[in-house]
Amino acid sequence: MRQLTLALSLLAACSSTGADEPGATTSRDQEFADVGPAAEKSAEKAKEVVAELPADDAEEERTLIEGAFVESNGDDIGPQETGDPQFVNRVEVIVNDEILTYRQIMVTASRQVPEGTTPTPRQLSKLRKDVGIALVGERLRAQGGIDMGIDEQTIKDIVAKNTQKRIDAAGGAIKMTNELDDKGVSLFAQESAMRRDLYRFSWERAITGVDPGISGRAFRDRYVRPGQLRLRYELLEAGQIEAESISGTSARYHIQQIVLPVTTDDDIEPARVRAMELLKKLEDGMDFTAAVQGLADPPENDGILQPLTGEQLARNGGPEVAAFALSAAHGELSGPIPIIIDRVFHGWRLMKLLDSDTPLLPIFEIPRTQALLRRTLQSDRDDYHRSEGMKTLHQGAYIWSAGPLQS
Repeated sequence: MRQLTLALSLLAACSSTGADEPGATTSRDQEFADVGPAAEKSAEKAKEVVAELPADDAEEERTLIEGAFVESNGDDIGPQETGDPQFVNRVEVIVNDEILTYRQIMVTASRQVPEGTTPTPRQLSKLRKDVGIALVGERLRAQGGIDMGIDEQTIKDIVAKNTQKRIDAAGGAIKMTNELDDKGVSLFAQESAMRRDLYRFSWERAITGVDPGISGRAFRDRYVRPGQLRLRYELLEAGQIEAESISGTSARYHIQQIVLPVTTDDDIEPARVRAMELLKKLEDGMDFTAAVQGLADPPENDGILQPLTGEQLARNGGPEVAAFALSAAHGELSGPIPIIIDRVFHGWRLMKLLDSDTPLLPIFEIPRTQALLRRTLQSDRDDYHRSEGMKTLHQGAYIWSAGPLQS
């Protein structure tokens, strides 16, 4: 327990002054509070996000966002002069017995929009959904920390000490309040975010085995066997991604591609048939570069991409592209691979592996190499335990949403 308290104190000392979203609660019985200058600034920022959206494409989003922040200073909100009711806020998600409001989600989303940019209605909708999913996950992890039996008074003491340190550093409570108002953050939101972070932090350290947990007993094996170090090194030698994690350089793949774009859903299957016909010609001996140049709109550099690692291929082209590069022999052709960006189908691609560069790795016997391998394996194992822990939290949770929020 003493180790856990020390770890929580260190996390509090490193916490940023910002908060994930205003009015968020950690204690299961806390009421919502999002009032004062900080709330007004956050409200204005959220409204600015959609201020320039075309009315015909985003009228509903505009109405909801603007309506959500009417009279956000906490004054009584009566009927409008016309007698029509005005939308103020709504329950967007319920996570067990905690509520997430539309205001909380949209203010958090607005903070992720770069200054001077206006998202499209599609981008705003996706951002709103992604933020909602992330906030649900945060609530579940924080509730997981609470349910593990972590002492609530310990959390409160750490938060209070951190607040006092911030007051001292700012030169007084009034100056600190003014600084928070300038950032659009309320003290309540800041302390709520810290409590949530502490509970999440304690849950993650217990679920991964970094800390023994509230019981004081370790229940995760974090020991990495020497054979596991050697196996991971050999996989990196064979071209597995993430050689950079041990200060190496991953293999880079030289690829040439043909892209057959589609503009409507009705074009998807005809384009796939054309791709299969073209693949047959290539397998029968047709020159790949000639096929690229024969396209209606041939790309620059004859479709030859800059050398990319497996990780870059997975990030930019998807797992099928990376899997092809890692498994193909030089000169091998791929089948038609779909091009899907933000769940929108853009076309089909045919690929040819021209060459690949051998990965460069530090010598295995060097102690630093083995230390980096051990850290990488432990990190992978921690990610797995976090993922499994989240599945358990989801399975045991009651989650209601006003709209679809599936990840």
